[in-house]
Amino acid sequence: INKFPDKAIWPIQNFIQEINDKSYQISGLSSSGKEDINQFRTDNKINIVFYNCDDIVLKTMIRANPGVVVLDKGTVVEKKNWIDVEELEL
Repeated sequence: INKFPDKAIWPIQNFIQEINDKSYQISGLSSSGKEDINQFRTDNKINIVFYNCDDIVLKTMIRANPGVVVLDKGTVVEKKNWIDVEELEL
C-alpha cells in the first residue's frame, strides 16, 4: 500500500464509487500491515474492506500496483492496471 502511486488515487476512487453505485461487492488486497492499510484508507477516503495477502501471491494474480481483478461467481473475467480501469465494463 505504501507503493500505491498518488496519481492512481483518483481513478481508483472513481472506480470504487461506480462499483458502489451498482451495488457490486468490492474488496482490497494488500501485503501491507493493518496500520498502513488503515492509514491509507483514512488519508485517501477509500472505504472498502481490505484483506491481507502474501505479496508473491498478489504479484502472481496481477502485475500492477494497483490493479483490478473482476470476478464473476469466482471466475476471473478481467484484469486491468489502474491506468486502464476506466475501460472496464461492469
